[in-house]
Amino acid sequence: MIEAVTGISIAHQLAFPDVLLSDEQLAALDEALVKRENRMPLSQIIEKAIFYDQTFTVTKETLTPRPESELLVDASIEYTDSLQSVHLLDAFTGTGAIGISVARKLYDAGKDVSLVMTDNSRYALDVARQNALRIIAPVNWKIECADIWPSTYCRYDVITANPPYIATEVITSLMPEVNRFEPLSALDGGHDGLDYYRRLSREAGRYLRDGGVLIIEIGASQEEEVMRLFVRDSVWRECDRIKDLAGHTRVIVFRMEAG
Repeated sequence: MIEAVTGISIAHQLAFPDVLLSDEQLAALDEALVKRENRMPLSQIIEKAIFYDQTFTVTKETLTPRPESELLVDASIEYTDSLQSVHLLDAFTGTGAIGISVARKLYDAGKDVSLVMTDNSRYALDVARQNALRIIAPVNWKIECADIWPSTYCRYDVITANPPYIATEVITSLMPEVNRFEPLSALDGGHDGLDYYRRLSREAGRYLRDGGVLIIEIGASQEEEVMRLFVRDSVWRECDRIKDLAGHTRVIVFRMEAG
């Protein structure tokens, strides 16, 4: 907490344990402790979070990016390895963490990158815009307020999607840091948590280029239900299932079946 609020690293604290905080630092720390006692997430208290080695602005209007979402970034980089020009869509973008991280890595690798980020929250898109201006200023990027799909039709090499996937009735039972402080629109996936996966399974194919991939994050217990949605009409071909550190499948990669 001291490091997050004052900027004094843990190493510095250990090396100089007798250094006193200023009155301003003490006041800021007291205020932060009160907020944390009320279960506000640290990321919202300090309005930032580290994701894929970048610092992202976070507010009460955005879901704090989780470490497991870095798996989408890894998969996006892997599945575009053979491409020199990459067109990306990051749906449900929130802070923009996933799309911006992918675009940054690909740009740094010398690839020609374009990125579109969509979200149904204009407040979240304001945050995503701030993050994009700071982290991927040289990249060709744009944002658009939309439930999923941009108004201008286009086909993409990669579509990343981390949609709301919590069942409505479960949200109130989540830890207070989540159900009291994170935006409901970023959590609520409908009565069974699968509403947006149904739409993705029906609609995403028309937005993918030949050989393009849809990379989705899912809840820790949703693997079989989501797979049934995507394979029921034999339209999609599963490319990969990626597990998190707890051993749960958290990311699935799909391609459209040829023909």
